[in-house]
Amino acid sequence: MKYDDFCTKVKKALSDYYGESASVELNHVIKNNGISRTGILVNRHKKNPVPTVYLEDLYRCYEEGMTFSSVIEKLIELTAEKTEMKEFDIDAFTDFKKAKERIVFKLINASLNKELLKDIPSLPYLDMAVVFYYLLPDSFCGNASILITKQHMKNWKTDTQTLYTIAYANQEKLLPRSIRSMRNVLKDVFKNDLRKMKGYEKCAGEEWLEELSDDMVDLGCTSDASRELYVVTNSTQYYGASVILNNEALEECEKICGGSFYILPSSVHELIVFSDIEMPASELYEMVKAVNDTQVAPEEILSYSVYRYDAEKHEVTRLEKCVNSASAEL
Repeated sequence: MKYDDFCTKVKKALSDYYGESASVELNHVIKNNGISRTGILVNRHKKNPVPTVYLEDLYRCYEEGMTFSSVIEKLIELTAEKTEMKEFDIDAFTDFKKAKERIVFKLINASLNKELLKDIPSLPYLDMAVVFYYLLPDSFCGNASILITKQHMKNWKTDTQTLYTIAYANQEKLLPRSIRSMRNVLKDVFKNDLRKMKGYEKCAGEEWLEELSDDMVDLGCTSDASRELYVVTNSTQYYGASVILNNEALEECEKICGGSFYILPSSVHELIVFSDIEMPASELYEMVKAVNDTQVAPEEILSYSVYRYDAEKHEVTRLEKCVNSASAEL
């Protein structure tokens, strides 16, 4: 079954299931970096924004053998989770005096989002763009948000610079920074994986878990403190790369790294920073390219560039590539 036919069949099946109790719509959305995705909306709360359930992953499951009836059962489960939410007061968004309490920003790739940037307020930052969104309350739907458009800004009778000032003030309050060593991040990952192992409860408990996760991290991490990597994001790990705009976060990274440091854009959600050591720019660019091309979803790529924070000038600049570098650049 072709993807378009699959989407149409899904819509009909859900419409038959919900009947008059809900309207079911297919929604074609242009996501970050111009990636097009198809979602299903089940609207049972007319006053609330309706979260979208995207169908691409379920289609892949269907192609790999999942039955169509199982697909529909999963969608009913997902749409039930997303619609059984606390009522959202739409005035909290339309009234600027209320809305400005939850306006924050994120970073996206400028060249890959040229069309999107025509319709939304933005500010340039190196080869990226600062854009704004309204963060819905946690009780409504996790990391759900509303991207702020130029029409919203017009309705609010405000301007881009005012949005930036408001968002900067809100950022640390609503999405506080998180700066952790790669060692500790990996250690937590290993711990979580080990806890899921069959028979874990019969082992020596947390002490055993601590020792084993330490050993596993040691196998993959260098013991050279000057090469220690740090993961920089926010408390939700959602569009956390925008922490690079926070002066206090940069100063904290400077203290941790002992001076100037490199910044690698791991994704729109996080950055990797490490001390300024002698390393060819071409190698750094190759590292970023390899991660983007093999580990990051297309809509989550932030940049193919490498950045450097200068501790003396207190500024972030884009690192120049070596002439002979084979790295791709956007």
